[in-house]
Amino acid sequence: MQTICIQTDEDMMAALNKLAKYRSVTPEVIAQEALRQYVNHDEADLLLQLPQLSISADDVKLLLAVALFREDKISLGKGAEIAGFSEKTFADILIRKGIYPIRYEADHLKEDFLNA
Repeated sequence: MQTICIQTDEDMMAALNKLAKYRSVTPEVIAQEALRQYVNHDEADLLLQLPQLSISADDVKLLLAVALFREDKISLGKGAEIAGFSEKTFADILIRKGIYPIRYEADHLKEDFLNA
């Protein structure tokens, strides 16, 4: 194991000491855990990084909602919520994209047809 030295202000040191006391460990252990989480988090972020795109966060939400709805992973209401639209507006967007927004199970359709 190698050693690194860091400088910190009094507020950070007080927070480290308080957390260390609460967890019954040393401040160094808290710092090591925080650093480990940060490094591991960054590695995960690097794996998920997308190339620089000129697309808004709202457009990404809509694309995600449409894709999840198309794959039957979410309902119309959840898709509308993710995309930030009303259900009617989200349904209209789906229709324009060639996706039928109403899901009707084949069994129910057959039953309704026979009962008509």
